[in-house]
Amino acid sequence: METFSDGTISGQGETVEGKKSGPWTFFYRSGAIKGEGAFTNGIMDGPWVWHREDGSLMRSGQFVLGEQRGEWTTYDRTGAPHKVTNLG
Repeated sequence: METFSDGTISGQGETVEGKKSGPWTFFYRSGAIKGEGAFTNGIMDGPWVWHREDGSLMRSGQFVLGEQRGEWTTYDRTGAPHKVTNLG
């Protein structure tokens, strides 16, 4: 678990030997979900999604051992795709 300076939870998930591992969820100070995805040995790996503080979907895409790969989609506030970028 990670916290903001006031003790509010900023991130929650497992660690292995001090490194983030497996699924993690990150939060805004309000408690709303900011981002969700997984880590491998402390490195972002696999599908990730980010949300605006109002809960609407903001961005989604795939990491391969810390590098953004494939299609990354940015969404407007209604949840409709606004922009799709191919990162190879």
